[in-house]
Amino acid sequence: MKQLLSFLILFTFTILLLTPNLAAAALSAETAEIPYQINCSDRIIIGTVSRIVDYGSYTIITITVNEWLYNPLPAETIRVRIETGSNFWTEDEAEFTQNESLLLMLKDQDPDKQLFSVVTGFPGKHSASDRNAVIEELKTRGKWKEEDQIADKTNNTEITINNDKELTFGPGTLDELRNDPNFIAAYGRIPSFETFEERKQWLDTLDEIYSRSNSEMSEYMYPNGVVTIYGYTIDGVIKVGVNKTVEKPLMDEIYQIFDSTASVIGVNEVPVVFLREGLAVPTGNETPAIEPGNISKSGDKSAVQLNNNSKGNKSSGKRFAPGLGLLSGLTCLYGAWKFGKK
Repeated sequence: MKQLLSFLILFTFTILLLTPNLAAAALSAETAEIPYQINCSDRIIIGTVSRIVDYGSYTIITITVNEWLYNPLPAETIRVRIETGSNFWTEDEAEFTQNESLLLMLKDQDPDKQLFSVVTGFPGKHSASDRNAVIEELKTRGKWKEEDQIADKTNNTEITINNDKELTFGPGTLDELRNDPNFIAAYGRIPSFETFEERKQWLDTLDEIYSRSNSEMSEYMYPNGVVTIYGYTIDGVIKVGVNKTVEKPLMDEIYQIFDSTASVIGVNEVPVVFLREGLAVPTGNETPAIEPGNISKSGDKSAVQLNNNSKGNKSSGKRFAPGLGLLSGLTCLYGAWKFGKK
């Protein structure tokens, strides 16, 4: 009997050690396939993470919508809920970082309130570079209706660019922007363009410059720096919002980041405009369940983000949702205890 009891206890601990692998195996291989995800999706978007708020047992991600690929809504921002927070973690949830560009397969939670979840968890979150592959699959399944899509909304702005809207920016646009009451300074120049497609390509170029500059710009973001928001806009420039008066040397330093990045891809004197842009006050009745020392604010206005977003540190101080291994282990221990009493 003692040998049997020892075996059951050994078996229990073996199961417990295998718990992470069993939980990870809960997702079948097909969940990683785009066709499967499309079949399970209520909507598909391309967007940019503009806000991350941790409520302890779950997190709400605000996404600025750049493009609706499937089943669009008249919304420029949406919210995505994940069942992971500062003191709770669920296996296979998607992870998000501030200012991240992504493609999401979405399941409706409360579409009237623009609230969604990610289809199949982390496999349903894609790089924005998967756009063409997703569109091809949508076309194959008869779900692609190009005329209904909201196309290519610029990062960190609320401006929608449609093919039926004429883009008019050019060399004189910087002079027009100087009339903005929040204008501080302008650098660089806007090239001359002849067609809509040339201007559209220019915005794609600004998008690349913006994306490549994110890592260097992080140290200038609020609260460590004065920058509250930045991104390219329909005016054909990169705009940088600051929350207080800045001296020219600091603006020169920030401009150098964009100009150096632009030079790498063959663009000289990239146009950058500095504007006064304060922080918005967060709204809502819920209070984030994280201590001030555990958060940082960056990117879009009043964005709240966990300092640590890596999977490797998820378990620290968090409560795990029980998986198959844990339940099996507890059952075995109970059985061993009952058997031993007999």
